Amino acid sequence: MEPELFYLVLSVGLCGILWVPTVIERVIRIGLTETVGNNPDTKDLPGWVERLKRTHRNLVDNIVIFGTLVLILQSIEKSNDTTGLAALIFFYARLIQTISHIFGIVWVRTVSFVIGWLATAVIFLVLI
Repeated sequence: MEPELFYLVLSVGLCGILWVPTVIERVIRIGLTETVGNNPDTKDLPGWVERLKRTHRNLVDNIVIFGTLVLILQSIEKSNDTTGLAALIFFYARLIQTISHIFGIVWVRTVSFVIGWLATAVIFLVLI
């Protein structure tokens, strides 16, 4: 498997598990019956849960762009060491961004987001 696809898979996996802590927190806080009910739970959410929801939404937005570029890159067989490194940087930057966002570490969160965005931009530039 090409490195770009590998890091895309890891990024999708990260995105796919980010909802789990939110659900566990909700079950502990309001109970299973309320959690599976139809009532939205937006009151008294801990700060880390709000931040986790935001980082998940942000990753969903960015993985669409990153994933599309990686798939185009693979389809035209234009992978190289630079794009592989960019994909690695994207994944780890997003992992760091997620962790720092959950814990409210503002500057680390922002810098890691920008690094992930720049990694995506590198793949875009290779394609054009």
